[in-house]
Amino acid sequence: MTSPAEVVYPKEWRIFKNSELLAQQAVADIVTTSEIAIKARGAFHLVTAGGRTPNRIYQLLAQTEQDWSRWHIYTGDERVAPLGDTQRNATALFSHWLNEVSIPEANLHLMQTHWPVAEALADYQQQVAGLVFDMTLLGMGEDGHTASLFPNQAWRILAGDVALVIDSPKPPPVRLTLTLACLNRSRQIIKLITGAEKNPAILEWLAGDELPIVAPLGSEVTKVYLDESACLGA
Repeated sequence: MTSPAEVVYPKEWRIFKNSELLAQQAVADIVTTSEIAIKARGAFHLVTAGGRTPNRIYQLLAQTEQDWSRWHIYTGDERVAPLGDTQRNATALFSHWLNEVSIPEANLHLMQTHWPVAEALADYQQQVAGLVFDMTLLGMGEDGHTASLFPNQAWRILAGDVALVIDSPKPPPVRLTLTLACLNRSRQIIKLITGAEKNPAILEWLAGDELPIVAPLGSEVTKVYLDESACLGA
């Protein structure tokens, strides 16, 4: 086990006692940012993350009262699978949050990966072209990937705003993902990391390894939130 005392974390990183406290802080950040964005620009554009870590955030958001008509929801990546398939990020997004609130259907900007993939890519490219996101949530896999940008692949040079991934090292192999260039058009980015299995990648990150999770940066704010188990390891 790695002792926290043996690792020097960047001072701007926040380490939470557990994932519940992390989720509560993330929700507070999202709500505050939404209010500022709506007041300033009339709408709030949020890119959601997949994986297990954000699900509690979505559950907590569903319990809040917001001006949902001003919220626009996007996905950072999506797996090519049938509608409702548990492998799809949108499935958890709906079950934990979107089915419980009144965000207009026209404000749900989701990757239609049940369509022919070329059509789904072109559709999402059109939806996000030139858009500046108010906030983007990013999770991290055990290998340091984020969205569907994977280490040891050409994730830095993917063209356009949306890219097709055909050889994901994690199943399913075919996915759509926002590119690094698109993610970097976010005013704020929060990187959400929980679980002991993430500790090796965190240590690689701190050692200077070029992992996809490191690269996306918000134009105004970039936050890294971890729970203690991710810092301690197994």
